[in-house]
Parts: sequence; structure tokens; C-alpha cells
Amino acid sequence: MSSDSPCRATRAKPTGSTSLIGQRSRPPAFDECSLTLNDCMKKGLEILAKGNVIQSPDQLMSADSLTQVNDLFVEFFGNKNLTAADAQKRFVDIIAAAD
Repeated sequence: MSSDSPCRATRAKPTGSTSLIGQRSRPPAFDECSLTLNDCMKKGLEILAKGNVIQSPDQLMSADSLTQVNDLFVEFFGNKNLTAADAQKRFVDIIAAAD
């Protein structure tokens, strides 16, 4: 199965009860059968099935390094003057110095 974007799923039209005025009386039902899995999603599910995943980010770096990354994310989304390029450089610096 191929697609233009390697990590995009297509969904079948959701099912659900619709009232006479056109509003749903219950949320749409999506199940595994309603998704068309592309190659990227299949690969991700294979990785999860093998259990080769980290349980939490602190397995990769110290709490201090994680705090620095989280602080950078908060600053990036809260400070319109921080460019994506500047944030990326700071992220690389944090990861390079991570313990």
C-alpha cells in the first residue's frame, strides 16, 4: 500500500446515530476495521508489538536534561520572537550536552 505521505491514515466514514435535526446523538464509532493502515502505521504497530519501546523519556536522559527540553518547548510556543531555527539550534545543544 502506498500513499503520498508515509504517515497518513485514511478513515472510512464514521458511523453513529444522527437525530432528525442532523446532530449526532452519540459519538462516531471508529474501530480498527475503519482505518486503512499505510506502511508507516504498519511499521509502528510492528515495533509496538515487539515491545521495543521506551517506557518514559527519562530512560534516555537525566531529569535535568528533560526539564531543559520541556522549558525550551514552553518557551518556543509562548515566545513569538523565538524562531524555529533558533529553537532547533538550542534543542541540538541540549541533546548534545545531555547526561
